Amino acid sequence: MPVRFLIADDMPAQQRLMANAVMLLGGESRFASTGHEALRLAERETFDFILMDLQMPELGGVAAASYLLHQWNTQAVRPRIIAFTGENPDDTYALCRAVGMDGFVSKPYSMSTLKKYLIQLLTQGHCWKEGPAERLLDLKQIEDGMRGRDENCLAKSIKEARLTLLTMRTQLAELSGGELSDMADALVRFATQHGYVQMAPALRQLATGLKWGDATAHLTQLVRVHDLFEVASQAALAWHRQPQMARYPQAA
Repeated sequence: MPVRFLIADDMPAQQRLMANAVMLLGGESRFASTGHEALRLAERETFDFILMDLQMPELGGVAAASYLLHQWNTQAVRPRIIAFTGENPDDTYALCRAVGMDGFVSKPYSMSTLKKYLIQLLTQGHCWKEGPAERLLDLKQIEDGMRGRDENCLAKSIKEARLTLLTMRTQLAELSGGELSDMADALVRFATQHGYVQMAPALRQLATGLKWGDATAHLTQLVRVHDLFEVASQAALAWHRQPQMARYPQAA
C-alpha cells in the first residue's frame, strides 16, 4: 500500500511540486487549500505524512498542526507533520518545534531539496537538524488561558515566572522546602494555564521533591525545567506576534 501524503497549501503550483516529489518516491497525495480543509481530511482519512503550509486562508498551518497533535496526543502512532513557509524567522522555527511538528522547510526550495527532506521523513520520522522535537506547547491551552488578554499580559506573566525560577535557582540552599514547593506550585499553575505541556508535570514532580527532600539534590531537575520554560516562552510569544498564523480553531 503506498505511503499517503496530505498536501495542505493554498498555491496550486506548490501543490504540484510537492505531489511530483511524493510520486517520485512512490507515494500518493491528497490536497487541501485551507487549514480547515486540512483538518477535515486529516480527521476523516488516514495519512502517513502531512505537508503543511503555514500561511493559508481561514486557518494557518501552525494552528492546524497543533490542533491535530492535540487530538492525537494519546495515540502511539500518528501522521508526521512538516511545516513549509516562505518566511524563516527564528521564532517561527522555534514555534513549529515547540508545538511538536516534525520538520521545517523554507520556501522557495528545489525539487532535490524537497526530495531530501521527504526521504528524511520516510526514514527517520522527522527532518529537524537538532533531532526529534518535543511537544512543549499546546496552543489550545494558550488560547483558553489567554482569552480576553493580549501579548503584553502574556509577556508580564512570563517575566514573573522567569523571576520565580531564577529565585529558586539562586537561592536554592537558603529557601525552606515549603517556600520552594510553594514557588513550584505557582509555576505549575502558570505552566498549566499557558499550555507548557512538558513543564507542568516536571514541576509537579519537582514540587514534591523540594518539599520533602534535600533541595540541592534537585538542582539538575530545576535547570531542566528552566530550559523548558525558556524554549516554550519564546514559542508562546512568537504565536502571539504572528496574527497571519491565525488563531486556534475553537469550533473545529
